[in-house]
Order: sequence, then C-alpha cells, then structure tokens
Amino acid sequence: MTGINIKKLRNNMGLTQTELGNKLGVIKQTISNWENNISSPSNEMLTSMSILFNVSVDYLLGIDSDKQHKAEYNNSSKISPEDELLLASMTTKARNLIETFLQLDEDNQDIILGEAKKALRDQKYNDNISKRKDIAT
Repeated sequence: MTGINIKKLRNNMGLTQTELGNKLGVIKQTISNWENNISSPSNEMLTSMSILFNVSVDYLLGIDSDKQHKAEYNNSSKISPEDELLLASMTTKARNLIETFLQLDEDNQDIILGEAKKALRDQKYNDNISKRKDIAT
C-alpha cells in the first residue's frame, strides 16, 4: 500500500521519480523500489514525504485512508505550511537541526544560537590559521 500511495501522490504533484528523488536526496531507483514495494522508505523518509505531500505518515503507510489528516508532528511544530516544503528538500541533518531548534523555548533557542555563532567563529579562525600555514610552506 505504501508504494501505491507514494506513486499516487508523486503523480498528483506532477513529479517524476527523478524529481521526487532530488527533493528527498535519493536516486530515482530508490523511488522506484519504494513504489514497487521492493524496499520501504525509512522513518525519516516517510516523515519527509508526509511534509512534502502534506499528508500523514499513516496515510502513506495505508493505515489511515484520510489523506487530509495531518501527522501529529505537523500539528505540534512551529513550522509554517510554507516552510514545510522547504524543510522536505533539506538534508536530514539540517531538517533535524531546525525541527529540534523550533521545539526549544526562546531562552534555549538563544543559547543554541549563541553557541552556533561561537562555533562558526572558531571554525573560521581555524580555517584562516590553516590557510596561513599552507601559504608559509
């Protein structure tokens, strides 16, 4: 049932297997394998597809026939509907970072943002030192 639903939703969006694969960061053959029930998408891929197709994971899996029923994840997050498609096109690591960040309260978001900026400054500093060493040799 999962493969049939993926294919139906992909076709409804007017996407080829290659285009869907590009949005999800997988190759065309992976999409084909899912649609033909040769293999199954991971939980992360199911979540990404539920966001992309704007349906619940239960709908993708064939558990819930009401495709308008959104996953609890979509209802509880602070992510706007406009940004859900953008999230679906991100790498898994970037998507997980943003999803986790948005679940934090404002004080903890400020702490994480400060630490990220500090890490970026340190990284740039270390990169500059490496470049200077390369030039000197």
